[in-house]
Amino acid sequence: MVMAQSRCRVVTEGVQYMALDLSSLHKAIGSLERAVRVAEKFIDGGVDTDQEEVIRAGVIQNFEFTYELCWKFMKRWLEKNASGQAVDGLTMKELFRMAAERSKM
Repeated sequence: MVMAQSRCRVVTEGVQYMALDLSSLHKAIGSLERAVRVAEKFIDGGVDTDQEEVIRAGVIQNFEFTYELCWKFMKRWLEKNASGQAVDGLTMKELFRMAAERSKM
């Protein structure tokens, strides 16, 4: 597997935004992908119910970790690049909305 570039620098209409080191997010996504592949292999291979529950719980936990890391990176990027807009105290839904609006600029 080839790792994508671990630093993110966005340039939009001549405005350069602060870069973030995304290597831990890339690792988390890779781990989630591996967990899903292993789960599909074992669950399709016919495991008993207890084993299936443990495998599913592991994939869910891996997904939750990756999802949380993703929104924390998004928050950190907005804090550094949102032109002074306050991001502290925003709900996750509001944070996603702000990021979506910023991506359209």
